[in-house]
Amino acid sequence: MNVSKLLSLGIIGLAVSAVAFRMCVVKIKPGQTGVLTMEWGSGLQTEDFSPGYYLALGPLHTWNIMDTTVQTLNMLRSNPNKRSNQRGPSINPPLKVKSSDGADVTLDITVKYRVIPGEAWKVFKGQGGSDGYKLRVASRTKNTLISGLGKLATEAFFNPANRKSTQDFMETQLRTELKKIDVDLISILIRDLDFQASFSAKIKAKTLTKQKAELEVARTKAAEKTGETKEIVAQTGAKVAVIGESLKKTLTEMRAANDKNIRKVVADYEKYVVETQSEADLYAQQKEALGIKLLKDAEARGEALKRQALTGSGGNTLVALEVAQNLKLGDMMVSTQLVNPLDLNEMMRTLGAGDQVAKPGK
Repeated sequence: MNVSKLLSLGIIGLAVSAVAFRMCVVKIKPGQTGVLTMEWGSGLQTEDFSPGYYLALGPLHTWNIMDTTVQTLNMLRSNPNKRSNQRGPSINPPLKVKSSDGADVTLDITVKYRVIPGEAWKVFKGQGGSDGYKLRVASRTKNTLISGLGKLATEAFFNPANRKSTQDFMETQLRTELKKIDVDLISILIRDLDFQASFSAKIKAKTLTKQKAELEVARTKAAEKTGETKEIVAQTGAKVAVIGESLKKTLTEMRAANDKNIRKVVADYEKYVVETQSEADLYAQQKEALGIKLLKDAEARGEALKRQALTGSGGNTLVALEVAQNLKLGDMMVSTQLVNPLDLNEMMRTLGAGDQVAKPGK
């Protein structure tokens, strides 16, 4: 055999192997769960198989793939996907309920649910591999909603708070019911509602009458409040006037007290100035007297010392000096023949004073 034939046989063998392998495995995609039945062994396996590839050997293994994503149950009067030509959840007829007072109410409702994770094999065991469990979900949902909404009076449907509380109650009830078939309720949404024409007109008329009555009550209360407001305004004005007079009186009293305090401060200041000035004058007089006394004492001591000096040998010299200072003589001619200008003692004797310069040897 040549190489080309061997290559062809190899490719054919790989293709056959790939086909055989694909026929012997099953692929579980994201959002799906596999349920396995061992036909010639332990039967239904009590576990869910997550996305991936698993062995599927013909009559030995039977695989059932179940959708585990969130499912939608629509009960609507029209298909929202019809205009956009989009595929979506199947549409069931709208829910029709008779209120507690006999009115026919039509509601658009959407319910979201899914198979409880890890319990798909239980759903398969109870309902089979088809979507049979979805029919049971729809049946239990309708029964629960009709039972819950039928307890509301017609007027209660107009009250959002009443509808919300009833919706919460129905969610609790339906969640319990769906858990019995291994399904988890996500939420219930009441999208719209409508009443038969006669009840709608009756409710509107009753509501309008009630609103008119409430309006009259509100007007009456408004008039009462207006009177109360005027009285409050008058009382407030009177209180403001009283407060104004009291404020004026207080300000006058405060000004008088301030003036009194100012006068007292000024008087105290003037008194302090006078007392301080008097003390300063007295201190100055005392110091002046002391200075005069000291001056007189000094003059007296000077005179005494002067007298003491005059009584001594220098007294004659001082007298002669004063006489010489007091004499006003013109130009004098002193003969050097009679007086030796270099002999101080002789000159002093000529003027009436004694010897002033010690002679040599004395």
